Order: sequence, then C-alpha cells, then structure tokens
Amino acid sequence: MSYRGFGLDTAGAAGPKKHYSEMTQEEQAEEGAKQMIEFMSSCPGKAAMSGVTGFGLGGVFGLFMASVSKSIKVLVYLIILTSLKMSYDVPIGGNQASHISDLPWKQQVKIQFSDMGKRAWSSAKNFGYIGMIYAGVECGVESVC
Repeated sequence: MSYRGFGLDTAGAAGPKKHYSEMTQEEQAEEGAKQMIEFMSSCPGKAAMSGVTGFGLGGVFGLFMASVSKSIKVLVYLIILTSLKMSYDVPIGGNQASHISDLPWKQQVKIQFSDMGKRAWSSAKNFGYIGMIYAGVECGVESVC
C-alpha cells in the first residue's frame, strides 16, 4: 500500500467533517479507529510499529544472549570499586576474592543482573533502530515505485 499521509488526502472528500463535540460516541469511536488505521498504514506508522516491535524482540534476545555468554564485567568491592573484564570461571585477582564464586551471593546476582540489563538494552536499541530504518526505507521505496 502506498503512502497516503496522515489522513490529509480525505479531508474534503466526503463533505465537511463534524467536530468531535458534535458527534455521537459511536461516531467518535469510528472516526478514531479510522484515523488509527490510516496512521498504521502510513510509512511513519509502519516504521514506528517496526521500531517498537524490534525493541521488544531485541530486549528478549539480549536477555537470552547474556545468559549464555561468558564475558562479564565483574565488580569487586575491596576498599574501592574495581572494574575488570573477565570470565566467570577465570580468577579475577585482587586481595580478597580470587574467583567470582568467592564473592557474596548478593554481589554475584547484582553483577549478573547488571550485565543482563546492559546487554538487553543494547540489543533492544539496535534491533529497534534496524527495524525502524528497514520498514521506513522499504515503505518509502514501495510508495515511490
């Protein structure tokens, strides 16, 4: 379907439109549904829907990938925070903790959830961006041809 704008092409087609305050509740609902359908079939609407859907899918995919990945930023609390990029099963050094399993349970969970959140956010942004750009360009090319 080609790009038709935001309903501007039908502004004067069926005679003068009534204002929302002059419409009944059913007519208001019908007009709102018609405008939503017109927006969702427009290029900006398709791009927005694709971006939101890609953001959600990317977040879920990022959570999954974080759970199977071995690379993580480990925060070891000694006297000050120290940030090291290590694997779960590689010794992390330091005076008190030589392994991530030597850290307290709450600290391990905090580190893992922090990593999962960062990965999910990064994947969600990337998937959403790619989906939005792809749908927008595809719809634009389709409406020109």
